[in-house]
Amino acid sequence: MAVVSLPGVARAQDFPTKPITILCWSEAGSPVDFYARTMARLMTRELGQNVIVENRTGGDGIIMINAMLRAAPDGHTIATNTLTLATLFSEPTATFKPDDLQMLARGQIDPYGLLVPSSIPFKTIDEFVRAARASPGKITVGGPFQMGAHRVAWEAFAEAARINTNWIPYKGGGPVLTAAAGGHVDSAATNPGNAKHLIASGKLRVLRSEEHTSELQSRFGIS
Repeated sequence: MAVVSLPGVARAQDFPTKPITILCWSEAGSPVDFYARTMARLMTRELGQNVIVENRTGGDGIIMINAMLRAAPDGHTIATNTLTLATLFSEPTATFKPDDLQMLARGQIDPYGLLVPSSIPFKTIDEFVRAARASPGKITVGGPFQMGAHRVAWEAFAEAARINTNWIPYKGGGPVLTAAAGGHVDSAATNPGNAKHLIASGKLRVLRSEEHTSELQSRFGIS
């Protein structure tokens, strides 16, 4: 994940002169929202100026980008960015182009994972794939938005695994995890680091292969 802003010139010695707003295109509780709020706390401490997060959801990110384009190009309004937003430039409703935005920094690398409710018997990716092959199109996979980086990654995996599943879009990673924990979908394709509390409470389980077990334990404390 990264942050972007409008191209412009700001005098470094005078910055910031007022509170900074970080726009977030995903709902509260999502991985992107969690990242934005973490960045806001760190920036507030380092800059000595309040940094607030404003969720501008809708249009898979188009509403957030348009809100930033309407702001003054003085560096006091920035936005979260993920691979999902790279798909927006080809959308017919998008009125902006890459040159309208300025990349500031990459602040986080967060992997994707597949999680299932604890009531689901699958414990490994192999078991999930076998079940999906036995029931084509029946297993539901919840994920952020109708089209985005999570969906692209999932469809690439599904094609490689030769399975057909039913993608259920939600307005961010938070609602996906809530739906999976409540048993409303069979699985969730999202960021496992954001689900630690649900995994620790036994509501969700991360599906993994043997070679990924040690990485999950070291990076996320997931056993």
